[in-house]
Amino acid sequence: MKKSKNIKKLLKSIDLTKIYEPLEAIKILKE
Repeated sequence: MKKSKNIKKLLKSIDLTKIYEPLEAIKILKE
């Protein structure tokens, strides 16, 4: 149970970086 929870958390954080990094790149390009 605990292991799968950690994996889900990890996948969530990876997804967030996938979304967040391009947004940051766009911000930098716009400036």
